[in-house]
Amino acid sequence: MQISQKRVRSVQRVLRPLVPNTRFRVVVAVADLTEEILTNADFATNPRPEDTILPKPFGTVSDYNANGRYVVRKDLPKEERYVTTVEWSWEEWAGRNQTVTRTEDRPMYRECYQRDFYPSPASELTVVTQNGQLLIVSKELTNTAAQENHIRHIINLFLELFGECEIRHANLQAIMPPNIRKVNWRLLPPGQYPWSRVRGHVNRMLEDKAPRYTNPIHNRLGKIASFNPDEVYVGQGGFRSYIAYIFNDKKLAILESVMMDNATYVFNLDWEQVSQLTKAQILQDDLHLERIIHSANWNDRIDTLLQ
Repeated sequence: MQISQKRVRSVQRVLRPLVPNTRFRVVVAVADLTEEILTNADFATNPRPEDTILPKPFGTVSDYNANGRYVVRKDLPKEERYVTTVEWSWEEWAGRNQTVTRTEDRPMYRECYQRDFYPSPASELTVVTQNGQLLIVSKELTNTAAQENHIRHIINLFLELFGECEIRHANLQAIMPPNIRKVNWRLLPPGQYPWSRVRGHVNRMLEDKAPRYTNPIHNRLGKIASFNPDEVYVGQGGFRSYIAYIFNDKKLAILESVMMDNATYVFNLDWEQVSQLTKAQILQDDLHLERIIHSANWNDRIDTLLQ
């Protein structure tokens, strides 16, 4: 999980691929860093395994990490606070054409807003070797709500010092992104699929259309349903206007639109593969087995396919 930005605000977004309580580290590869970057972080230009440092202040995050910070409390009354000590010098007459110079240290005070001090996290970074590669790593962290602020600080410390970082498991193995299951299709309840079970969905799609337009669409969908498909899916999102009929014994998936002026698309792919593709891929990239135009011989071609 690579992070390349100036600062992270939402830890939950960054750690989305991690399940709660996962142990991990923030990492950067030494080979990706210039000598200048290493020097600014106070590492040697040729760091060695087990080198551990508290990074020197380089920006606001690393300064807080090393020195802590004050937070001004404008909601509270001001208080008199010692600011500094200055040296005052003046001459005094010492009698008969004689003067002496005197000096005195005087503390200076000023009315200031009250402040809360937050101690430095003092987070150290260590060089380790992983599969022959030198890495600079944080201490082990855990993906919990209680550690969210500290996790944000560590990630931003890496970003300030190195310009990028990576989230890895605690054993420094890469975190693979989860497989994405697209849900462009919703399976109707299992069982037999007579046309009456699909009609309700279609009627909602065509409720504002006149019968002279909707009757041909109903007839085509009813025709395909009469061959008793094994499964029927209704489209969602960009596929909302489609009904998918699955015929397992023939290894066919037939997509029929509830909109006018569309064609019928036939596939011989596994349905699991088809359902993961985008609409553009399915309908525009010649991935279909057949494209049947809604013309006079449409019924004959469907009979040929499904009988």
